[in-house]
Amino acid sequence: MKECPVTVPLSFGAYLCPANQPQARGVLGATFEAPEPKWRTPPFPPTSLEWLLDKGAALASLRGLQVTGHWSGTRLSGLRAGRQPQGHWELSGLGSKGFLLGPLLARHLVGELLGAKAKEG
Repeated sequence: MKECPVTVPLSFGAYLCPANQPQARGVLGATFEAPEPKWRTPPFPPTSLEWLLDKGAALASLRGLQVTGHWSGTRLSGLRAGRQPQGHWELSGLGSKGFLLGPLLARHLVGELLGAKAKEG
């Protein structure tokens, strides 16, 4: 969104939060499709945008706001956090709780990553 109607993140059926990007000052999003075990190229039907705008309007007034872009993704199921057996680090599968828990778990994951790097170095 070109402007954001809120100054703090809100979440209830959808999320609405400020963004610090030149082309987007606010973000409206939600997870409303069933979780998938593997990633697939997602569709973005027009009814999804209508549904999302209705959810956003329940959080704050969206009157006069301009949508500047959209994207769609696949929500993976099953929490995976930390170093994986294959050697890579991962934080995924948070589902609908990712908006709230993602930043906290990301901080923890970075701590693990830096601790592992210090032990290796």
